[in-house]
Amino acid sequence: MGWCGLDGETVGKLHIFYSIDKAFRNKGYATQCAEKLLSYAFDVAQVPFVNGGCDKNNIASYRVMEKLGMIKDCYDENGAPLFFISKEMYQEITNNTNCL
Repeated sequence: MGWCGLDGETVGKLHIFYSIDKAFRNKGYATQCAEKLLSYAFDVAQVPFVNGGCDKNNIASYRVMEKLGMIKDCYDENGAPLFFISKEMYQEITNNTNCL
């Protein structure tokens, strides 16, 4: 189906990543994986921030990060959007909407 995970590139931050095989896309699997990864990052690993990014043409991945409440922070040198979410933002979303 694909793979996902968290990469500890920066102290105190994790970078979320996921890739879903074409046959399984548009079924909500990336969102489900990303939700569990954020839960782990904030509830178990206790990091204050999670970062993410995607290719500038990958609209589906962009939408997944938006659905999770991640905020577009800036763009990398290739024009790809970079996102973040803090533990406080995550807790507010999960407490208020029960979406994650």
